Amino acid sequence: MSHPNLHELKSRAQFEEVVLGADKPAVIDFWAEWCGPCKATAPGFAAAAKALGDEVIFAKVNTEEVPDLAAAFKVRSIPTLAVMWRGKVIDVHIGATGQSGVESIAKRALRRADRDRKKEGLPTSSAAGADGESEGGEGGLMSKIKGFFGGAA
Repeated sequence: MSHPNLHELKSRAQFEEVVLGADKPAVIDFWAEWCGPCKATAPGFAAAAKALGDEVIFAKVNTEEVPDLAAAFKVRSIPTLAVMWRGKVIDVHIGATGQSGVESIAKRALRRADRDRKKEGLPTSSAAGADGESEGGEGGLMSKIKGFFGGAA
């Protein structure tokens, strides 16, 4: 991988250690070598990992090498970016995106994590920032995927 904050997950056990064992949100890129849009997303994903990797886990899963993990997330199209926080999928983006798109996705996850941490009296992130995008609350995309991946991790 091009940056130490970018993890290439080769097994479910490694996923559990890196993603589920973390105390920060994770953005997981499901991709394949033959996928053109995946290749287009890769540089922006790596750049976002370099920029925000101290606050967010950035991980890549090759769907050809770890098909059971892709199946657990019900990945049907690639690239798929799945965002996890505390063992639950909180956001999904399907299709190619650049660095600003990946960073926006990661910052939404950080804001969600910060809200939860604040409620618990824990320190919050300095990287969440505001990018003017709505998280969707109980409507929109979040309500459509809420529970869709239940038990997937």
